Amino acid sequence: MKKLSLILIPSILFAWFIATFFIDILAVPAVFQNVSSRDEAARLGVLIFKRFNFVELFFSVSLLVFFYFSEFKKMISVRVTAICTLFPITYTILLTPKIVQYNEAKINAIDEVKLEVIQMSLDFYHGIYVKMDTVKLIILLIFFIEIVYRIKNKTTGENI
Repeated sequence: MKKLSLILIPSILFAWFIATFFIDILAVPAVFQNVSSRDEAARLGVLIFKRFNFVELFFSVSLLVFFYFSEFKKMISVRVTAICTLFPITYTILLTPKIVQYNEAKINAIDEVKLEVIQMSLDFYHGIYVKMDTVKLIILLIFFIEIVYRIKNKTTGENI
């Protein structure tokens, strides 16, 4: 299981990074460019992110399991993975429900003043989501590079 972990840990980190990058940079922006109704595009974007939150939880739990069985002795790996797990949990519990709530309120808003307040709230939660995803991407990339470096050193005789 230790050797398998040395293969799967960087693979999961890379898959998580690539999947997040693909959805954030390519897929969801394409939805907004190609769906004529902005409200429909927003609903579809939220649906994509809601489903991806569970994929991210799978990635993080898998990493925790494989770190448990790996030769990685430093607890930093477990701590970084735990921090990465907080991202999809925060998205699932707080940010996505708020974005859904304000998107629905925006559709039902009648007066302009109320619509402006709703849009400000929606922009606030969306901004937090974007910033958190940016931080998560940076953490995943650095973590991937660090793990690959540690594995490389392990295979050349140094202890992880």
